Amino acid sequence: MSDDGSAQMRQLAQLAEYIAVDYMEAVRDGQVVNDGEYQEMLEFSQLIVTNISEIQDKSADTGDLTGQAKALQAAIQNKQAIETIRQMSGSLRGTLLALMPQSSLPDHLLSKA
Repeated sequence: MSDDGSAQMRQLAQLAEYIAVDYMEAVRDGQVVNDGEYQEMLEFSQLIVTNISEIQDKSADTGDLTGQAKALQAAIQNKQAIETIRQMSGSLRGTLLALMPQSSLPDHLLSKA
């Protein structure tokens, strides 16, 4: 995966984490309590779906990221409980991070024993 792809996946993981943290400011007990925050959750979930679709078009080994992203988006649209959103966001974030290549140290920083 290219550095651009890794950076994009990292940004998507951050968006998923943001949704998990801030959703409770937008929805409580199935009701929108802050329309601005809720609109942001809808916008971010759409960004995640769109960008994951682009990543999956370019990379074969990404699992069912699009399915996870669409499920999270639907849960937000249906104003699901915060616990559900946190679980789904956390799962998506974990999948994104697991697919990113591990950072390695440049050769000049490795010990030459």
